[in-house]
Amino acid sequence: MSVKDLLKDKNPFAKIHTWTAKICWKIIDEIRKVVQKVDLVICATDIKESKLIMNKVCFEEKKP
Repeated sequence: MSVKDLLKDKNPFAKIHTWTAKICWKIIDEIRKVVQKVDLVICATDIKESKLIMNKVCFEEKKP
């Protein structure tokens, strides 16, 4: 079961948008645009660099 499914089970009225991408420094502007549009970011990766990039963008955009 995906994180999206788990969240929908808890709150069927939640608006959930998924975005699949290879998180890397080359697309940081695209990442920033996506992060700016949401209230909460769940980064489901186990790659350290991806986590660092997402953390940096979320911190700068003040998104949990």
